[in-house]
Amino acid sequence: MEREELWEWLALIAAIVVWWPALFGWFPLWYRIAVYAFCGAVVVTVGIRRVRRVREGLKYSKEIMDYQRAKEPLAPLEGKKGRK
Repeated sequence: MEREELWEWLALIAAIVVWWPALFGWFPLWYRIAVYAFCGAVVVTVGIRRVRRVREGLKYSKEIMDYQRAKEPLAPLEGKKGRK
């Protein structure tokens, strides 16, 4: 696991932990606002970072596939017709 992923997991765990006082009945307005702001920021930030990493991985995979296809052209499929 990379260090970035570790920080993301720790932030998500922290977002879960800050909800514990609400389970015990202590949930004043100022704490509620802080919890919503913190959890929203964590979820949005982690989501954006993970989507960005997935896109980078797909781009890298596409570059590898393009390189492999350019290096050795694929043989055409013979005897296979499209589905009717």
